[in-house]
Amino acid sequence: MRRSHPSSWAPHGYTNPMAGSGRAAFAIGAVVVAGGACAAACYSPTQVTITVTTDQPCGTGGALDTEIYVASPAALDGGNLAPSASVKGCRNIEPSIGDLTVVPSGSRDESFEVKVVAGVGVPASACGGEAISNCIVARRRVGFREHKSLTLEIKLSERCAGVPCGVDRTCDLGTCVPLVDCIDRGCPRERGDLPVDVLDAGPDAPLVTDAAVDAPADAPAKCGPVAETVILGQAIVGQLWLDQGDFVYANGTGEIRRVPRRGGGATLVRIVPGLRTVAAGDAGVGWVAVNGMQVEIGYLSVAGIAQLFNAPPDSRIDALAFSGTAIVGFAAPALNGSGRTLPFAVNTSFGSGIQLPTPLMETVPEIAVDGAGTFYGVVGSATVVRCPLSPTKIPTMCGTLSNRSPRPDIAIVGQTLYVALDASAAGSASGIHAIDQAALAESYAKAPIVPNALPRSMAADNASLYYLAGDNLWRIGLPVIGSPMPTKLAVVPAGADRLQVDDQCVYWVEEAGARIMRRAK
Repeated sequence: MRRSHPSSWAPHGYTNPMAGSGRAAFAIGAVVVAGGACAAACYSPTQVTITVTTDQPCGTGGALDTEIYVASPAALDGGNLAPSASVKGCRNIEPSIGDLTVVPSGSRDESFEVKVVAGVGVPASACGGEAISNCIVARRRVGFREHKSLTLEIKLSERCAGVPCGVDRTCDLGTCVPLVDCIDRGCPRERGDLPVDVLDAGPDAPLVTDAAVDAPADAPAKCGPVAETVILGQAIVGQLWLDQGDFVYANGTGEIRRVPRRGGGATLVRIVPGLRTVAAGDAGVGWVAVNGMQVEIGYLSVAGIAQLFNAPPDSRIDALAFSGTAIVGFAAPALNGSGRTLPFAVNTSFGSGIQLPTPLMETVPEIAVDGAGTFYGVVGSATVVRCPLSPTKIPTMCGTLSNRSPRPDIAIVGQTLYVALDASAAGSASGIHAIDQAALAESYAKAPIVPNALPRSMAADNASLYYLAGDNLWRIGLPVIGSPMPTKLAVVPAGADRLQVDDQCVYWVEEAGARIMRRAK
């Protein structure tokens, strides 16, 4: 590809100190490619205009030193590559650094990569390692579209100073996210920052502005139709919870953390020695910790008041949930010889401690709560349990669906449970079943709504059921009418699990808990 630029560099105080050496300053404004009588009859030029901006104060005297590299992926990281353009400071009106227009030198569908390096108070040439604290690096992967003029907007965020992301990732507002192939529409910014309606509008839709991209931190998450990373490099254990605009989760080092669903850095909620799992709800954050033989259930209210409750010694509690102001779950005594699992509720409003009524059996890896406050779990591999709470927050009338080999994940919409039953269960067929709550006290042998599907994770909203099976993310519409045909939304790693949905996006955890992913529903 060739880099085009105007012949004059005088406007806005620019100079071209490297004229004749192949190193050009950023172009000012658009490139004039065609004009006159041909302008209305000729094809649009095949080109990509790279527009670089920043939220980093440019300062005076060239405090911000920026270089842009345009090349094939192999050449970009092969070393000894001269920058395609460079500039010190910004234009006279911040935050614009400059534009560079790239045209193909051969095929009109060739692709290339862009790397922008900015030194804050240091030369950009000193940022080769990408890891020093006062360097910002952004990367893009883009392709030409024949007879189309595309705009590739790259914003250098001060949150990315000192954040090294390597060859196949780029820094987006402080978080490393995978590079996206931007051949279809020129990718004006990373797709994770674009509203769904723009992404779905087609390749010639108008580009979003920074005002739409850099919304306040409490704005709803924006999703593209391709999977993207919300956060990377974590050690997420146990359930993943949606809490207003955040995810809440436990990591493998005893920390309860929050991360915005729209992306960004994780923040520490609390350090808990022996942390096992967490739950989040309108009442606050709850957790299970194991210290020696003692099992503790902890609670941190929205006002920051912490409480601790002791569970029976040697209990095993793999999951929690909130039902209003109560923390609910199932405790499986491990060493006392009973082999029984007990549903419990901790009434955080009155500090009444743990109630342990009717015994069941085995452990429960995930808890689900419906809109009425009733909680559910799959105990071991044989029983679905439904436990309403009394007015004093004691589990009552725990109905069961026994001997049907349910998978451990449950999705709830209204009065209907969505549970995957295995074909090995007598009297049932393999697949996802829609079960009315009342059926948990009766025998159940109806046909599945999705035959032969045995997902490892499910989630639902009022319109759709989502599930992970094999290496795919699937969706079916609700309510189910006839024999639904699932729609494949995305290809995911075989280990992806812990689905969640909100009004815009579907989320999951992959890489053994190392990252949270999202995409449009």
